[in-house]
Amino acid sequence: MKKTYLRMAGILLGAMLVLNACDDTPVNGDDDDVVGKDEVIVDGNIKADETWTSDKTWVLAGRIAVEDGATLTIEPGTLIKGQAGTGPNATALLIAQGATLMAEGEPDAPIIFTSIADEITPEQIATGDFKSPNLDLTTNGYWGGLLVMGKAPISVSDGNTAQIEGIPSTDPNGRYGGSDPNDNSGVLKYIS
Repeated sequence: MKKTYLRMAGILLGAMLVLNACDDTPVNGDDDDVVGKDEVIVDGNIKADETWTSDKTWVLAGRIAVEDGATLTIEPGTLIKGQAGTGPNATALLIAQGATLMAEGEPDAPIIFTSIADEITPEQIATGDFKSPNLDLTTNGYWGGLLVMGKAPISVSDGNTAQIEGIPSTDPNGRYGGSDPNDNSGVLKYIS
C-alpha cells in the first residue's frame, strides 16, 4: 500500500512538472496572454517592473495602467498596438501617479504606438520602414493613446488633482496633478 501511494505521488509530481514545462507563462504574472512567439496580449495592469521587447508586438486589450511603484521599460523599435474601444472602454496605456515609463527609442528604431487596425510589423520597423501599409496619416480615433499622470501642479478650481476625462472616477489610476514640481514619470524619446 505504501509503495502504491509513493508511486502515485511520483506520477502526479512528474505530470505537474511536464505541465509546468509546457506552460506559456504570461509576462506580468497572470495578466498577459502569450498568443504566439511574436505577439503578447496585455490584459491586466502592470504592478511590477516589466520590459517590453522589440521582438514581439504588444497588444493592449483595454485600459492598461502601469501602477504606482512599477516601471515599464520599452525597448527601441518596439511595436505597441491598442485594440478598438471608445469612451470609458477606450484602450489606453496609463502611466499612473508614482509609476515610471522608460520609452527610449532611437532615430533608426523608434517605439511605435498604434492601433490593432494598423498592419505595420516589427519586421518593417527593423528595416527602417515606419509607415503604416494600410492607414492614412490623418486616420485617428482608433484607440485612446498613451496617458501620463504626474504629480506636478496643475490648474484646477478645486484642490490640486483631477480625474482625466474618459477614465471612470472609480479608477484611481486616472488621477493626475499634485504639488510636486519635480515629479518625474520617466522618459519618452523617439516615439510615434
